[in-house]
Amino acid sequence: MADTGADCFSLDNEVDLEEAKKRVGHRVRLMGNVRPSEIMLEGTPQEVEEAVKKCISKAHDTPKGYIVASGCSLPTETPFTNITAMMEAVRKYGKFLINTGKLEVG
Repeated sequence: MADTGADCFSLDNEVDLEEAKKRVGHRVRLMGNVRPSEIMLEGTPQEVEEAVKKCISKAHDTPKGYIVASGCSLPTETPFTNITAMMEAVRKYGKFLINTGKLEVG
């Protein structure tokens, strides 16, 4: 699939994020992997934060980049508190990339 010319792969939560990074992370941006049902729908905001932190720690150094997202479509009943927790965790844990010089501005 990496040879199709796609700019980004949205990865299901069953995919091993570190393995995907090793196999195709140098050819395509990776996205996803946060469990949509067990974490986003049924989890607590703290569990959402931990899941996001885990994904970022596994994929932050993917050569073509990584985008935090759910591993599949979110169930319509997903609590807004968990969606907010995901966004806040990305802001909180994604900032270290700026502080380490990984993001160049200008």
